[in-house]
Amino acid sequence: MSLNITSTQYVNEPLINVMAGRGVLPTAQFGYYIASDETTGVMTFGGYDTSYFADSTANLSWFPVDTSDVVSQTGYWALPIKSVTVGSTTATVSSTNGVPAIVIMDTGTSLGLIPAAALDGFASISGATKTQFSNGPYDYVYVVPCSLKSTLTSPVLTLNMGNGGTLTLSPSDYIVQINTSPQTCIVGFETTESNSLGSSILLMGNSFLKRYYTVFDYTNKRIGFTVGKGRTGTVGTVGSVGSAAPPTIRGGRGAGVLATISAIGALWLVNCAF
Repeated sequence: MSLNITSTQYVNEPLINVMAGRGVLPTAQFGYYIASDETTGVMTFGGYDTSYFADSTANLSWFPVDTSDVVSQTGYWALPIKSVTVGSTTATVSSTNGVPAIVIMDTGTSLGLIPAAALDGFASISGATKTQFSNGPYDYVYVVPCSLKSTLTSPVLTLNMGNGGTLTLSPSDYIVQINTSPQTCIVGFETTESNSLGSSILLMGNSFLKRYYTVFDYTNKRIGFTVGKGRTGTVGTVGSVGSAAPPTIRGGRGAGVLATISAIGALWLVNCAF
């Protein structure tokens, strides 16, 4: 099933657009929530489910996707970005080889990609160890004591978005346990320089998205964020982007591995648990 935002050489038309166009779904949106331990989650097709908001009355903070031709051809859900700040360290993200500075929101990836200059800001964490996972000069992660996940308050990671506003991540979100015996935790990011996507393309996987309830809106070409159920704090700053939410479509939770379907008038809202 394609959840691309645009048609590509492999996908004639995103499925949700087709379903909404035929009246099968009430809106061309889907909502995404994943638990903090990344063992369970819910995707809602045809709207979003406020029962997975930390505050069910909260508005979503919306950010417009990059609609340039070079990005649209990929089908990525990508937002313009200016820079990444980790504590007191800021790394500017610039267009490279005609590819604009963007950050992809990717529900199918565990870790994220940020510039090495920003990743090295995590070296300030007490007990952090820079650990190579391959031979390249940028092929490394930061291993940190797992005990810090519940006690550490800084550094905070901040995405400074291209159209204004910020998105933030705290240590309790970005410290990820990757092994139980021995217990091993890492900062949930690698470097953009170690990846074939290129230095102008950042990526936020579940190490980032698990802080938020995220809504992908095909019709208005935007992504909305609010703090997810079980988390605390705020999104960041909305800046000039605006925070007004469209009408919320609310459905029941998915159960087990199968989808449960809640009727809304003559239309359907689908919640799939995973």
